[in-house]
Amino acid sequence: MENEEKSIADGLRELADWYEKNPAMKLPSVTIHLWPDEPAVTISELTRIIKAFGTYEKKINDHYIHVSHNFGPVPVDVMASRDYLCKKVVSWKCCDALIELIGPEAVEAFEEACRGET
Repeated sequence: MENEEKSIADGLRELADWYEKNPAMKLPSVTIHLWPDEPAVTISELTRIIKAFGTYEKKINDHYIHVSHNFGPVPVDVMASRDYLCKKVVSWKCCDALIELIGPEAVEAFEEACRGET
C-alpha cells in the first residue's frame, strides 16, 4: 500500500475506534467516493475494484458507470466516465418495406458503408 493509501486506511480505522469509544456521539452520514484517475482509468482497473467488492450494485447512464458496495451502512461508490471507458456504437434498423424495396443485400451494403467497412 502506498503511503497516502495507508494513511487514509489508518485514518478510517482511527475514526471507527473513536466512534466505538464515544457511543453518545451522533454518527454522521458517510459515503465514500472513489474516482479512478481519468483519463488514465482503464477497464482492468475498474474491474479490479469491482471484483474486490464481491457484491455490488451498478447503475449506468449516458455519462457514468456507477458501482457501489455497502460496508455495513457505509456505501463506497466508484464512478468512471463512460467517455473514457466505452465506445458508443450506433446500429441501424431498417423497416421491412425498405428491405423489400431495395433488397437485403443493399441494406447490408449501406450499413457497412455507414460503419466505414467498405
